[in-house]
Amino acid sequence: MNTYDTFESVASMPLEHEMLDYTNICAALSKLPLGTWNHPAFPIPDSHRRIIQPILDEADRKKAYHDLAETYMTSDSALRLTVSKYWNFGKKWGFDKTLPPLQRIRAGLIWYSIAVKDSRDIRDDLMGIAKNYHLCVAYGFDPDEVFRSVADVSLPFIARLLTNFINRPPELKSMEAFGLTKTILEDGTIEIDW
Repeated sequence: MNTYDTFESVASMPLEHEMLDYTNICAALSKLPLGTWNHPAFPIPDSHRRIIQPILDEADRKKAYHDLAETYMTSDSALRLTVSKYWNFGKKWGFDKTLPPLQRIRAGLIWYSIAVKDSRDIRDDLMGIAKNYHLCVAYGFDPDEVFRSVADVSLPFIARLLTNFINRPPELKSMEAFGLTKTILEDGTIEIDW
């Protein structure tokens, strides 16, 4: 099995034992030598290049990430797999905190599928997931609905990670459990942080 097939196989694994499998899957994905976007180890469909390249060429790197997240959310599984394989495309990325809250939360959650190869520790990822969960609550969004909408387009083991989080008992996903605090800025923006 070549590395391209290995990535596809590993990325498609459901998460069975949350702590062990998640860490091992992310470690396996991060070590696969898949080439770069400019010198791919395996062919990239022209249709994928036409969609992704303008995002990579965008000068505003915050806009670029949010465009990529939106594309990821609305694309088919083949394009999503291409994005995850070739992340970070040799580019710097930013995150625009001035976008509408729901868009920011979804973009924050979808990062776990897009940038799965960057993951090093499930505990760090759970902190970020908890932060997004409580941003949903603070802004009056239904976390269950938001998380499931992202899980629906995520790699299988990331989808399981997100649904496992929303299915936790309240005390295991509370702000106190994760040491989170809420701040409301003068412009009404809500920040949840450690």
